[in-house]
Amino acid sequence: CQIALKDDPPPLDAKIDFYGAQRTAVAASRWNRKFEELKAYETEHGNVLVPAKFSENQALATWVQTQREQYKLMNEGKPSQMTDERVNLLQDIGFEWTVKKVKKTQ
Repeated sequence: CQIALKDDPPPLDAKIDFYGAQRTAVAASRWNRKFEELKAYETEHGNVLVPAKFSENQALATWVQTQREQYKLMNEGKPSQMTDERVNLLQDIGFEWTVKKVKKTQ
């Protein structure tokens, strides 16, 4: 039987759980910030069809594409960061999971 002293560090698995939970919280916070940016885009543009090459906010365009990729992975039963809650939030604002690429004519 071991007695933990006051100054003993927490066990390694406790540290891993803490940092894993912390990373998850940070990722969720980032996701929520981008979702809010997408809602602002909708307010300004009347839709959530962010162009793939959106110079005003390329990070948002990349995030939108990532959501589509993660949704596809989820539907294929593969590891994904997409959750049912996120799917519902995105669908509530009219998110399109598949979009057709349109070539611009000059």
